[in-house]
Amino acid sequence: MKKIFAGGVALSMLLLAAFSAVSTLVIAKPDLFGPRNAELEGTGTWTVMVYLDGDNNLETYALEDLAEMESVGAIDGVNVIVMMDTLTLIEGVHWYVIDDDTPHIDLAADRHDCDCADVLGGANACLEDLNMGDQDTLIYMIETSIGYMPADNYMLIMWDHGGGWYGVCWDDSSIIQDDGRSDRLTLDEVGKGIAEAERSTGERLNVLAFDACFEGCVEMAFEVRGMADYMVASITTVPGWGYDYNLLLSGFRDLVVRTSYEVSKLTVDAYVESYSLCAGEGIGGVPYAEMSVIDLMKVEALVLGVDDEDIGGLDALAATLYELADDYYYRGLIESSEAATPQIQFMGEQFPFMDIGCFLELLGQKIPAISDMTGRTMVLLKDAVPYFDFVQTTTGACMNTYGLSLYFTHSYEMFRDVYGFTESEASDAGEKVYYGIDFTEVTLWDEFLEVFTMAYA
Repeated sequence: MKKIFAGGVALSMLLLAAFSAVSTLVIAKPDLFGPRNAELEGTGTWTVMVYLDGDNNLETYALEDLAEMESVGAIDGVNVIVMMDTLTLIEGVHWYVIDDDTPHIDLAADRHDCDCADVLGGANACLEDLNMGDQDTLIYMIETSIGYMPADNYMLIMWDHGGGWYGVCWDDSSIIQDDGRSDRLTLDEVGKGIAEAERSTGERLNVLAFDACFEGCVEMAFEVRGMADYMVASITTVPGWGYDYNLLLSGFRDLVVRTSYEVSKLTVDAYVESYSLCAGEGIGGVPYAEMSVIDLMKVEALVLGVDDEDIGGLDALAATLYELADDYYYRGLIESSEAATPQIQFMGEQFPFMDIGCFLELLGQKIPAISDMTGRTMVLLKDAVPYFDFVQTTTGACMNTYGLSLYFTHSYEMFRDVYGFTESEASDAGEKVYYGIDFTEVTLWDEFLEVFTMAYA
């Protein structure tokens, strides 16, 4: 058995070399983003932009979070600007600038005072409606925010439902004609939207944060690699209350040095604190709240490895697992490693995310012959996720995590129809939606999943 395995690993290394050459050619995003300027970190002003998409069943939470922001008021050196859409509560899309003035909205008194005239110019500048699930809307929001409130540093918070690699920011007023579902921003649209906004404004994000479920996945992190210093997101569900903006913005005010990392860490700490208030059990019994800081300058190394000598990275791991997935013995070890990772979600095969670090740890234990590879990849993972935290209950239960997730499904149908669908297949099929996920374009992970899930076809 060891001889058979050794041959499989050797073959997988040859495959890795072959696919690495292909992967290098497939990466489509240009190298637009330079390294962090350490001399400027912690200096200058900040603009916090909130893409508040309440055009769905979260609209009441959207108003609550806007009220939380307003309760803090103006912060010296920090601008907070919000573009909000709701489903039924307020007609149209509106802009709000957070300051010390009277709160903008009082539905009980039928009062709504937006800042559209100031932000956009003109007394009748309010927008009738926008599709928050459209790339152009994201570009417009970033461009308008930066144009109205220029600063030295920028944080973008994307607020709404999230589905990991499946997308973020659903707009129930905008229906995709091909499949009859609400439109949303795919990962491809998020990445291209942020990149286009940087091209047009000449300004780069410092922090990209997701007040949305499941976006702490390597697929999203790789999609926006280099587009900000850090990404803040959760590997699991985010309750409807989302971030506690009172804690977050108050903490922003109290930060002595506002570096990109400290702002990102603050976002995690404020979130976890807000769900740890009720005797450690979490607000409303939410013991699984988790949030991570992801270094977007180090995600590419995690995915593609560092060099040929340090065989590490998720692509190299996928190449090895691809070779082992047909083997009865090793298939069982792979499957049991995935099954033993902490449960991140409970919605079946649509959102079967697994914790990358726990999976690597278990694989190395169960298949010693690849423990060196899993160990090196674990080092890259820890470099890419410098900080995370979670709610730990008084009973000791906690989210066992290393702070970054990855899709692993047992459903061949779900994989083929969604995750592993290529652009050419989408074009041929017509009715299919192409997701344009960079991670599946440049790694063998989807090829491995295809072989692995065939047994369940």
